[in-house]
Amino acid sequence: MMGYGYHMMGGWSGMMLIPIIITGAFIYILLNQRESNNFKGAIDILNERFARGEINEDEYASKKNMLK
Repeated sequence: MMGYGYHMMGGWSGMMLIPIIITGAFIYILLNQRESNNFKGAIDILNERFARGEINEDEYASKKNMLK
């Protein structure tokens, strides 16, 4: 008779696979969110500088393309 329990998923390694995947996905999402926030902040600063007249339209377009 086959028993159930920790042998069903391959022992401890099988049981740890799902939490490792979930943790990895969570870290990946956090890092990507932080990068997108930095990009948004840079674009906001660039927009403010253009609105104040600190940079001209060509420089604005150039810097915006560099950020993308």
